[in-house]
Amino acid sequence: VADFGVFEPVLEEELGRNWRRYFKSIDLNVLGAASLAQVYHVTLATGEPAVVKIQRPGIVPVMLDDMALTRRAAKIVAKRAPDFNDVIDFEAILELIFGAMEAELDFTVEAENMENAAEAIEHFDRLAVPEVVFATKKVLVQTMAPGTTIRTVNPDGIKRREREEIGRQLLTFMYEGYFTERVFHA
Repeated sequence: VADFGVFEPVLEEELGRNWRRYFKSIDLNVLGAASLAQVYHVTLATGEPAVVKIQRPGIVPVMLDDMALTRRAAKIVAKRAPDFNDVIDFEAILELIFGAMEAELDFTVEAENMENAAEAIEHFDRLAVPEVVFATKKVLVQTMAPGTTIRTVNPDGIKRREREEIGRQLLTFMYEGYFTERVFHA
């Protein structure tokens, strides 16, 4: 977890020097952190609750360099262990993984995927996708996801039939994505 001050230059780069105009307030307690970005709870200038996902400064070149290094290592393994490579094609596996990862380096792509997922779940009454408020390559602002966090749900408060319906809809949504749309909605 990095201090919010590390991310302010990214906000300025992406939204301009007056980036604060988009937000009435920002909760500096990190909502989520990963290698690519950190997420904060915000109140938009309109008063609506939302979250902002901000890409870590300088992370894209680091990730691309790491991917290039890993690709080179996979080529060496393929040359030195051709029989093994015939069984497990590391280069092909890496291309699939890195293809998905490279798309995640641009939050406008993530925003488009969220909008596609929202369309895909329209016929499910138990599933929801937050709405994209706006996105740039390095900043994504979205509404709060509706519902309750799983940490606060009382399992005895949800009937078995309801749990089964939630599971059925989630699996149906995922399988439709995998096998019909050929996408993975995370």
